Amino acid sequence: MVRPLEPSDQRSRLRLSAVAAVLFALFLALVIYAANRGIRHPGHVLVEALPYGDKFGHAGLWGAMTFVANLAVRRWVSVPVARGRHLRVPLAALVLGVFVTFEEASQFFIENRTLDALDLVANFVGIAVGSLVFRLLSPSP
Repeated sequence: MVRPLEPSDQRSRLRLSAVAAVLFALFLALVIYAANRGIRHPGHVLVEALPYGDKFGHAGLWGAMTFVANLAVRRWVSVPVARGRHLRVPLAALVLGVFVTFEEASQFFIENRTLDALDLVANFVGIAVGSLVFRLLSPSP
């Protein structure tokens, strides 16, 4: 029989997911920094070897970041989608969506980067998939 989580177990899991989110965010910050400076990293070899590897890389990285951020934050917001209709969205996904939009737009001003709308689409696909996986694996909000 499955026993419910004790409050101390829940706090431990929340702490672990927060640490995972912070570590993954630091990793992404390093990837963005390297790209902004024109520094190639080992991931470029894999990305360049696969068809659409860059787009899959964007979706995978931001999907993973969204999943661990949603686990750490576990807050939902209600976003109006039509008159009288709202969609419940994980707060972390919403914040990351804003962040990736500004980060992609900033590439217009950085010599070593290329502004690419398809990269932004891939980022949003990753955020949506990361949120969906989080929703499927989490208890109802």
